[in-house]
Amino acid sequence: MKKERGITLIALIITIIVLLILAGITINFVLGDEGLFKTAKEAGEKYDEAGAREKLETVLLSLQADKYTDPKYNEKEYIDNRIIENNMNISGDLAIVDGWQFSIDRSVPKIAASLGKGKESSNINIASVIEYTENFKKGTITLTITSKVELSIITINGENISTTNNNNGTYTIIKNIEDNGTYSVYVKDINDEYKLKNVKVLGIQKDIIIYTIEDLIQFVEIVNKGGTYEGKTVTLANDLDLKNVCYKVDGTTQNDINWTPIGTQTNQFKGIFEGNNKEISNIYINSSSSNQALFGSLGTTGIVKNLKVRGTISGSNNCAGIICKNYGKVENCVNYASVTTSGSSSGGIAGHNWGIIYRCINNGNITATNETSGGIAATNGYGVDLRSFIIECINNGNVTSSSWVSAGIAGCNGEQR
Repeated sequence: MKKERGITLIALIITIIVLLILAGITINFVLGDEGLFKTAKEAGEKYDEAGAREKLETVLLSLQADKYTDPKYNEKEYIDNRIIENNMNISGDLAIVDGWQFSIDRSVPKIAASLGKGKESSNINIASVIEYTENFKKGTITLTITSKVELSIITINGENISTTNNNNGTYTIIKNIEDNGTYSVYVKDINDEYKLKNVKVLGIQKDIIIYTIEDLIQFVEIVNKGGTYEGKTVTLANDLDLKNVCYKVDGTTQNDINWTPIGTQTNQFKGIFEGNNKEISNIYINSSSSNQALFGSLGTTGIVKNLKVRGTISGSNNCAGIICKNYGKVENCVNYASVTTSGSSSGGIAGHNWGIIYRCINNGNITATNETSGGIAATNGYGVDLRSFIIECINNGNVTSSSWVSAGIAGCNGEQR
């Protein structure tokens, strides 16, 4: 009887041990690193992310259609408002949908990268420098990334970049570029905190669209460095107000913030600037220098058309509303800006015209303190052996000079002296 009890006790202990082992296996199978709970959680997260992505993509596809059909479309407020209307959040180029983060490319618009979930870091800084080759057909973006915490991910437009070149928390990335567009840089550290920066490239010599004041300023800098855009079209997509870019500080030429003209005699704009019947307003120049206007110099292949300019322009000599020196063609442009020179040569459309001005209108008041002012051009064909034309143009502004030669269309026409 005692022997049977012993066997029963041993069997019970073995059964308990087997059950514990099986329970451990089951618990590990359910809760372990590769357990059912983790697998189910990951599947659920992927499902949630896919749902969030689908919601955002639906809105962005609608915006792609609006880009070509709605005249009020722009890459800023229009996109932001549409995303917010659909119960999503937007901060810069970071869209947040049901807690999931996506980088968007506003120029298309489309999703540039899926960024997962996380917290924006205050310990990560991203600085960028864009450089172009001499012919502006390609270039590089140099990124300097500093972080107090080790980085785990660096991506550019969703492409993973190696993080091995870490120099005491400073990472240097060089990205070769051959196309214009927005390059979305996403950085995440080992604590899953992130930083997002979008670098917009407009300097590769291809057709571009200017949507914002920031785009316009980058375009100015590129032309003045030698990017001619010859054979390319630059399209203005929206009305732009320059009131925060150039403005009166105290009324002196030393302290006022002046607009920088597009192109110089050395670095002329030689492409097509399609104003798209948009207006650039509140241009402001109060300078002691000559050659002041929206554009500085237009090359022989250059065209500026369908553009309106409004504001105040004042300089020493050779100033205008649209272009200081025109060797190309100005077509269907309207100037509302008042133009004044403390010296000579003040024009509504052009200071000096050695090209063609066609169907343009001046509505601004034009004044030369010394000599030569014209509603359309101060001088037309003056001093250079080129065939210059002013065709079907209208002046509605007051034109004056203190000492010599004022006219409604051209102060001097073809005169050489």
